Amino acid sequence: MNPSDTQSVQNNVLAYIRASAADDQQAANAARDQAVNDLARIANISPDEARNRLNQVEQRYRQTLDQAKQQATRAAEVSRQTASRAGFFGFIALVLGAIAAWFGGGIGASGQYRKWRSTP
Repeated sequence: MNPSDTQSVQNNVLAYIRASAADDQQAANAARDQAVNDLARIANISPDEARNRLNQVEQRYRQTLDQAKQQATRAAEVSRQTASRAGFFGFIALVLGAIAAWFGGGIGASGQYRKWRSTP
């Protein structure tokens, strides 16, 4: 088996997957047919067997792609929840800071703080 033949099959399979992902059915069919023919010739198998092997590769690719999408969705949801919690706690901290400033301003403005400090 010639390494360039193997590379040709790989290139055709990748072209098929890319064309399928881009919804270019005509290019996908052409690349798939070429990949099946090359695989059948190189592996010395029937075109039906080559088609079955290509179907298995495509199925694994799609499963891997679906798993990656699910993991990305879960990661985005966790990030969203974390950001939501951080925003909520940030809001609480600002409210508490405003309340503390209001009390502190009230004590300082009325002079009560100086009276309180000067009493034994």
